[in-house]
Amino acid sequence: MGGMAYSGYQNIKALVVDDFESFRQMLANMLESFGIASIDSAVTGNEVMRWCQEKDLDLILCDYNLGRGKNGQQILEELRHKIILSRKTLFILISAESSKAIVMSAYDYEPDAYLAKPITGKALKQRLDRLLQQRDEMLPIYQAIDDKNLPKATDLLNRQIMAGSRISTPCQKLLGELYLESGQIDLAEDIYRSALQVRTLDWAKVGMAKVRELQGNKGEAKTFLREIIKKNPLCMQAYDALAGIYRKEEDDEALSEILKSAVEQSPMAILRQESLAKHAIKVNDNFTAAQAFRQTVRLGTNSVHDKLDNHIQFGRSTAQLLRDDQSAAVDLSREVIKDLEEVGSRFAMSEEQSVMTLFVESQVLAGQGNTRKAKEVLQMAEEKYSKLETESDLDTDLSMAQALKDTGNKEASDQVLSRLVQEYKNDQSALEKIDPYLDEPISQRNRGTVTSINKRGIGFYEANKFEEAIRCFDSARKLFPNHIGIQLNLVQSIDGELRARGYDKETYYKAMRIIDIVKRNITGDHPQYDRYLQLQDMIGAHSREV
Repeated sequence: MGGMAYSGYQNIKALVVDDFESFRQMLANMLESFGIASIDSAVTGNEVMRWCQEKDLDLILCDYNLGRGKNGQQILEELRHKIILSRKTLFILISAESSKAIVMSAYDYEPDAYLAKPITGKALKQRLDRLLQQRDEMLPIYQAIDDKNLPKATDLLNRQIMAGSRISTPCQKLLGELYLESGQIDLAEDIYRSALQVRTLDWAKVGMAKVRELQGNKGEAKTFLREIIKKNPLCMQAYDALAGIYRKEEDDEALSEILKSAVEQSPMAILRQESLAKHAIKVNDNFTAAQAFRQTVRLGTNSVHDKLDNHIQFGRSTAQLLRDDQSAAVDLSREVIKDLEEVGSRFAMSEEQSVMTLFVESQVLAGQGNTRKAKEVLQMAEEKYSKLETESDLDTDLSMAQALKDTGNKEASDQVLSRLVQEYKNDQSALEKIDPYLDEPISQRNRGTVTSINKRGIGFYEANKFEEAIRCFDSARKLFPNHIGIQLNLVQSIDGELRARGYDKETYYKAMRIIDIVKRNITGDHPQYDRYLQLQDMIGAHSREV
């Protein structure tokens, strides 16, 4: 493929995207010298969208940094997401930055090339010669795929591979994907095996792992994917495939680990941050959820993947973190308040969404200790809530109950929760959503869960396995943060650990934080009030031993 010059430049329609006119002009001059006559330019993402819809472009040269508004990566994301970009259009991302995070963020939507500045005419032409030659040879295949003519597409791909043409490698990759999508697993396996016999290619190894999974051999697939990641920690496809298997297996712990590892390698990939954040919410890891939602919200600026729910969840997870450990969420909470106050300018919100946002903002303010402002925001939310024309959904009502409790009005909060329990008494899935807000769960499933956890945790405690008891009750507390019995069981287990191993500052302060949470929620007539006082004294005694 090497030195052959491309002969069809006179037919190419190109678009140059940069916020600096001098750089746009320099690139345009280079393209013109290659023989391209149709060269348009754009400064913003909206202009690129318009050009792509108006003109059948062959080539887009787009700078990564475009000043205000979308960056080049976000433009590519939107073009692919909205299926505006034709298969025949080459998208080349240009950047003066070569940081790993930026290169990795480009990985997911796969620009056809990534060029680092400074760019010379000679280097650009060599790259375009190769890319356009390959593109032209692939055009009949792309057309068959666009026409949904799978037999024709696979036939054309096989011919290129059998002929050993210079595009045989991309043809193998595409053919493997088509076979997997159409359920022709044995044919996909043949493609990946033959590719791997020539040389080790990450896409072929990941493809083979997907084949193994589809053949029912998940264990081998997982081993294969873990080996790929070990040898090449930047192979994001392997992380995604492995996460997919763990998700199907409902292996929450393994899924958490692989999602965290993926985000570590590619921190600017918004959909991975969102995936991690949502999973962290599911497993009640509020610290990870808040951090990942913070990144998702930051990366969402100008992104087609920005969602109002991510902003609300950022607020919710931060509010929960503030309840659990205020010091861990001070900086996050300031960012949340700013974000929730500005979210109306980013999204066209319904009245109920506006109400929900205010309830969450009130919770965060209360968690910061700004009770006066929290009550003001809550009052605004309640006024809007009373004027809703349609019946509010369960999430909104639960957010109101939490905001009322956080601002010191537990009686009103309990009234809302009692109404919801009555309203949804025949809906077990709804009751499961209400359970974390109650002193004790009432859904059949969660009552069974609490009984099981308590039994296991008490067993550990009685066997003097205090660390295991702490882990057990800690996971239960995350599921049911208002369950006083579980929290006191946790404190008692920590007391056992402190007695067994001696004073430890971090362990001691963890117990004191939980005691403080119980103190805010327990009343003198609670059946466990005397036990709470006793445990408070027992934990306090440890600090006096130092």
